[in-house]
Amino acid sequence: MVIGTAIATILMTILLTIANYFVIFSIYSYLINCTVTGDAKDIVIFYGVAPFNRLKGILIGVLIYPTLPTKNHFQYYLYK
Repeated sequence: MVIGTAIATILMTILLTIANYFVIFSIYSYLINCTVTGDAKDIVIFYGVAPFNRLKGILIGVLIYPTLPTKNHFQYYLYK
């Protein structure tokens, strides 16, 4: 479970950072009529968005982990 959460957090951080860099941040900048390009955009994405996505993945994993059923719970329903 911990390994799965770690892999999901890493993948989420990578994919959402790429999506923010090419799509989401560009649309948001267009909508508020504020153009951010070059080094400023890199700094915002890699020092603002990427750490937030890592923190979000860790927080979700910590909050969801105690609510998941145990392995024995799954075996009980599989072999009933």
